[in-house]
Amino acid sequence: GNIAFIASGYNGLDIIDVSDPSNPVFLGNFNDWDSSPYYGVSIADSLAFIAGHSGLSVIDIVDPSNPYQTGSYSSIFTVYDVHVSGGYGYATGFRGLYIVSTENPYYPRIIGACTGSWSLQARQVFASGDSAYIAAGFYTKIIDVGDRQNPELVGSLHPFNGGSSSGVFVYNGYLYKADGIGGLQIVNLDHPDSSRAVITPGSSKNVFVTGDLAYVADASYLTIVDVSDPGDPSLAGYVPTPGIAFDVYKSGDFAYVADGESGISVFNVTDPYSPFFIGSCYLNGSAAGIEVSGDFGYLAIGNEGVAVVDLSNPYVPVLLSGYDTPGRAEDLYIDGDYVYVADYKSLLILGISRTDINENRRNMPLDFALAPAYPNPFNASTTIQYDLPSESEVRIEIYDLLGRKIETLAAGLQPAGSHSVVWDAEDLSSGVYFYRIEAGDYQETRKCVLLR
Repeated sequence: GNIAFIASGYNGLDIIDVSDPSNPVFLGNFNDWDSSPYYGVSIADSLAFIAGHSGLSVIDIVDPSNPYQTGSYSSIFTVYDVHVSGGYGYATGFRGLYIVSTENPYYPRIIGACTGSWSLQARQVFASGDSAYIAAGFYTKIIDVGDRQNPELVGSLHPFNGGSSSGVFVYNGYLYKADGIGGLQIVNLDHPDSSRAVITPGSSKNVFVTGDLAYVADASYLTIVDVSDPGDPSLAGYVPTPGIAFDVYKSGDFAYVADGESGISVFNVTDPYSPFFIGSCYLNGSAAGIEVSGDFGYLAIGNEGVAVVDLSNPYVPVLLSGYDTPGRAEDLYIDGDYVYVADYKSLLILGISRTDINENRRNMPLDFALAPAYPNPFNASTTIQYDLPSESEVRIEIYDLLGRKIETLAAGLQPAGSHSVVWDAEDLSSGVYFYRIEAGDYQETRKCVLLR
């Protein structure tokens, strides 16, 4: 009609009378200040729909000089972590804590949020009962989530030993905080003023607690703390990690570490006082979060999304499959048959296909092998196939009858699986040649014949 509506950034929604285009007149403005800036507007009947940083605002414009909000939908601006408990997902990011109904994983919906200036540093979250605990920089925030639609900030826990909270875990009435250079802090939730700390050899980033032990992703170390008496914890043992330990999960006799650029690293922790490294699997991304379910490990690996690793033999973890998420996978959580991914710009829910995973596992070679070249004899080119049961440094070279190296066909780290390489011998003379593979401790040589 005769009215223009402008989504004017931090100024909100401006309403202009343009009945005389040569003399536009300002009529009114709407800005709730919490949802700025506004980027786009659409009109339907007597409602204006505004897209902003924090989601969608619906404005009644029956009286253009006095617009007012009739509804809104808050979106998650950034998502760093997610924890699922009791049919609800708890997601943290720049906007604070969001509570998502996960009753139907195919149709998740935001039902409540708690925001504030503290939320700019919100990272890890752990929900237990009617409380959610959020690692938010120098403090750990406590949110009352008894009313999921109206969560409320009720307290803060101060850092100990000058650390900065980056990971939280609740177990048997105690809060375990990974406090960076402050080590591992343990808080009795019935008496929050009573806390204890253990200084770890690295800079603690996250913690997993089970039984009488706490396993700490400690930057350059996997550190184990004896918490049989949470009021008097003590350092048990520690072991260097190949990469930067960001997260840890303990299952059976093993601890699995999301080890940054080194992928997943596995440690034998049968003796918590003498843990030792046993194997790793490179994931082509920086592993930041890990969950283990049965024989499988699920890892958040940044821009590469989610990786699934076969852990049936912890000494030889094997990459099975993955999912390239739309954003940047920061962390994840497994609940039943679903993986909830904090994907930076969204909370993503993935279904776990056990059939596909097991099929990938069945197709994985069990031993190293070098197959006969095909065709053989050959004219000009032939294909060399080989199997790797685990990720390995591979070198394939061609030699003549006198043992002189003619060519290197492959050199470098390769994932587990069946591989092939084509040897183009167009410029060589007829004769007998040998092709040789070295993969870890495995070596084998075979013969092929070039005929012109």
